[in-house]
Parts: sequence; C-alpha cells; structure tokens
Amino acid sequence: MKIYTLNRNNEQMLSATMSLLSLEHLDDLKRMTSIVMPDLLLIDEDEASEMLTYLDQMPDQNQRRICDVIVLVRDSSLTTIREWTSLGAKTAWLQSEWEELLIETYGTEPSEQGADRPRQYNNKTPVVVAVATSFAGNGGTHTALMIAKYLESNYGGRVAVVEAQCAEEPIEAFTVIQYSRTGNMPMVDEGPIMFKCENLHMVCSGLDPALLEQLTRRGSYDFIVLDMGVLSAHPNPTLFFTADLQVLLSSGVNWRIPITVDVLTKLSRYDQKDVRIVVPMVSPKERSFAAGVFPHRFVTTLSAYPNVFQLNEQISNELHTILSPILPKSKRRGLNLLGL
Repeated sequence: MKIYTLNRNNEQMLSATMSLLSLEHLDDLKRMTSIVMPDLLLIDEDEASEMLTYLDQMPDQNQRRICDVIVLVRDSSLTTIREWTSLGAKTAWLQSEWEELLIETYGTEPSEQGADRPRQYNNKTPVVVAVATSFAGNGGTHTALMIAKYLESNYGGRVAVVEAQCAEEPIEAFTVIQYSRTGNMPMVDEGPIMFKCENLHMVCSGLDPALLEQLTRRGSYDFIVLDMGVLSAHPNPTLFFTADLQVLLSSGVNWRIPITVDVLTKLSRYDQKDVRIVVPMVSPKERSFAAGVFPHRFVTTLSAYPNVFQLNEQISNELHTILSPILPKSKRRGLNLLGL
C-alpha cells in the first residue's frame, strides 16, 4: 500500500504492506500524485482544501478519488469530520494519532483497501517490460497495451504503460486514445500527462529520467510496460536491454526479416540473450521461417486482435507465453507453448 503525506518522516516502511512517502511541498505532492496515484493521501487541514480541489479537477472521471484522502486535524469533533467528508475526504483524524489509526485501519487487511484483486508484487520494485519494434508501424503500441491489460487482468495490482518513444514529434498515441474514449484531452498545464484508462495508468511522453525514476520507485507500481517504438532509432536503447523482459517485434514477411537482423547487429554491444522476438500476424509457415533465421533465440507469434482492452482466451495464452519468465509460477496454466 502506497501512502503520500507532507512534512512527516522520510520514506519508510510502516509495515510489510505499507510504505510512506513524505514530500516537502504541496506542489511536489501534486506532481507526484499526477505521476503515481497512491492508495492513500494523508494531508493536514491547512493544505487539504487545495489538494481536494486539485483531485477534483483531474479530467478523467476514472482518475478522480481512486485513492482515499484522510485529513489530519487539530480537532476531530463530529462537526469537523462532517465538514471534510462533505468536501470529498474519507474522514478526519487527529494529527497526534495518525500513525496508530493508520495501522489500525489499513494495516490488517491491505488487500481489501483500494484494490479489486490481491496484489502479487505489492511494495516491491516494479517489473519492467520493454516493447520495441524493428521498424515503424509494426504494432508496438498495440502490443504494449495488450501486454499491460493482460497483466492487469490476470495478476492485479497497478500497471503503468509509458509512452517511452522518442522523436522530434512524438506520436502521442495515448492522448489520442484518451480523447477517442472520453472526448476529453488529458491535463497539459503542468507536470507529466497521465490518466487512467481501463484500470491502466497511462503516461504520455514519459522519457524524462526523473519521471522514470519516480515510476520505478519501490511500491509505486507492480508492472511498468515501456512502449519504446523503433529500437534502432531510440536515443537510449539501454532502457530496453536492462528491462526485466525485452520484447522485440519482427515480421514474418521474408524481405522484412533482415531488418530485425540489422537492428540486433547494430546493437550487438548489448547483452541480447534475453531478447524475445515476437512475430505478429503471421501464418505457422512464416513463423517457422522467422524461427529459422534466429535459431538460438526465443521466437513466437502473436495473432491479429483488434481490441487491446478485451482479450480473448487465445490472445491471452499467447501473451502468457511471451511473458512467462516474469510471471509467478503458481499462476501458470497448461498452455501449448509456441516459443523455441
């Protein structure tokens, strides 16, 4: 359970399931909340009104009030509690008793607080999956979103998808997705653009090193999926090769296979033993041809599937095959593995 507050102790573990991040200024708290929404906000009454207004102004209805807000007050009378709950807070606690009340209220059954499913990786460093392509238009964003939705649907917890492509004019596909589904554009006035869609936390144009560091903090997310675009054109391929799982999209079309070979050759200075090559939308014959070109690598296929947010059994099984190295062994199902 991730908790944010102001001007208290530095980041610490309150229990095996709760971590506390204390920030110095209200603007820092707003920025951090826009990057990684916590399970709980503890805020003094002097700053609470402004913070509650900030949360209400988030453009996506799904992003609002997805965390509990508890106001720390000097007087915890019934009248005071009613005043703050009418403004959107969950309740109000005495400032002198917040630690005891926190453990008492949230410390015993964390899986029931702010989550629909038990989390598999709570308060651990996030598992990072990097998705890159051999050439433009190869389905990298589509695949990254399917991977993220599969992880969120089957393993619970928090999943962030980061638009980590880098170009002089970013594609900003996530902003288009937000507009097409809600008719609203995400906030762009300050900080990173982030919104929640289908239980996924989507971060637009997230190549800022400071932002990536915040996203990968212990307890922030369970999984982070990086949509990196064309790998050979990326200014920081180290992001790809240091991820916990590296997915490189190739092609089953004969004349395109050498493009993937050239990409890997160009980046041969990196350790490539864990790169998993995925060939989308091909026949078994074309898949066999691709596997023959990469005889000592994992090669598998991914069927054409239009709806990244509603996965059927076949596509889920294929994604399970791709992601198997990072999945809990207890969750594995009997599958017909296609990889070599």
